[in-house]
Amino acid sequence: MKQEEILSLLSGLLYRSSVNFDPPSRQDWEKLEKKFNIRFHNTYKELILLLCMYYGLNILNVSSGKTNGNDTVLATYEFEMALGDWPIYMIPIRSIGNGDYECLNSYEPFDPRVYYVYHDNRSVEVAADSVELWIKQLAKTLSSGSVNRSGEDEVNI
Repeated sequence: MKQEEILSLLSGLLYRSSVNFDPPSRQDWEKLEKKFNIRFHNTYKELILLLCMYYGLNILNVSSGKTNGNDTVLATYEFEMALGDWPIYMIPIRSIGNGDYECLNSYEPFDPRVYYVYHDNRSVEVAADSVELWIKQLAKTLSSGSVNRSGEDEVNI
């Protein structure tokens, strides 16, 4: 799935930022991929690039540069691991806001499913059978009006 397809699905549901955020560098991706011993799916990478201009999904950042203020994937993973009981193979990619996360599974490197990890008991369930289906589900969720619009134009420098 290319950026144009993603934007088409999410158009009208994302909010254009007045600040362009830094895209993840090659080193940002390499650091993350080395940490989890995985190559991230191209559709996920396209979504992350698109979100350098938009906000509204609570997607965790990959970039070590100027961002929208959301935490990074790596910082979130390390925080949850320090709390204990975090499934070591789950890579958080979206914060739900209540301590729950949507995650990729590092043991599924090619066309990973997206999982929902519950904060209270660390149980895990499949949220979508692929990253592309997950993006389509996000579009439906956002169109129902449950987007978090807080933090507009927040910048982490």
